[in-house]
Amino acid sequence: MPRRDPQSSQSDKLIEAIKFHAEKIQTYYAALKTLSEVDDNVILPELSELIKVDGISVPRSPDSSIRPDEFHNKPTHVAAEMYLRKIGHAVSFDDIYDALEKGGIVFTANGKTVLANAIRRSEDKFEKIKNGHIGLKEWYGSRKYSAADVARSRAQARESENAAPEAGNKEASD
Repeated sequence: MPRRDPQSSQSDKLIEAIKFHAEKIQTYYAALKTLSEVDDNVILPELSELIKVDGISVPRSPDSSIRPDEFHNKPTHVAAEMYLRKIGHAVSFDDIYDALEKGGIVFTANGKTVLANAIRRSEDKFEKIKNGHIGLKEWYGSRKYSAADVARSRAQARESENAAPEAGNKEASD
């Protein structure tokens, strides 16, 4: 009987393990997809977005493989969120508009205004970043500070700076 190469045997085991886990992932994904079809609030990424190469997500290009019915009968803000999740990075307002149109949203003559208002009303989901790009707020994490917050913080810092020397003078005089 010919001897098997130990590395070949180990490779075969790894391939079998990968196939086993890939089947499990596809089963779970199918169940999640069924759930997302029942509940519009469940936004499911494409299966390829769940797969990472060397721990790094591979971003998809804008409007890659948008089905003509992908956003049909979806509220505008939900469709915009679905599109951003699908591509995985911020894009321009016009890219979102074009993708939604390509995916089945029928806009009226003032469609860009409708989309802009939907994004503005869902400010808890969307983040406007420089150059007119829009991403999902959850991607950026940190809270934006208003001008009033910044002024309040600076005033508190000045007060604590002014109070520190006075406290030092009181201790010296005691």
